Amino acid sequence: MGESSALSLSDYEQLVWLASRGIVVLCEDGGNWRAMVPCGDVFRHAADAEDLDPWRVAEVRGAYGEYGWDGVVAWISERRGTEPMERFRTPEYLKARAFLEYWKDGVD
Repeated sequence: MGESSALSLSDYEQLVWLASRGIVVLCEDGGNWRAMVPCGDVFRHAADAEDLDPWRVAEVRGAYGEYGWDGVVAWISERRGTEPMERFRTPEYLKARAFLEYWKDGVD
């Protein structure tokens, strides 16, 4: 998160909100901070995390706020262009994917 000066107070608040719930972890990387969404054993059987670009914090917050963890999995799936393992393809996950498509169309 080396470009932190571009973040608004709302972005920081949402990032802290997500971190306080264990949805996002913050890691130091060469003097800069990176935000990541842990997703081990969701897309494959391994430790795994998705980088969270600062300008995408609102997307993750919105997905989590509407659909909980299923929304976060849908957000990662959208970013990666791949599906999670079958046990994570729940009805709520499918709703979250549709929500993100609708939200993305409204933003573009």
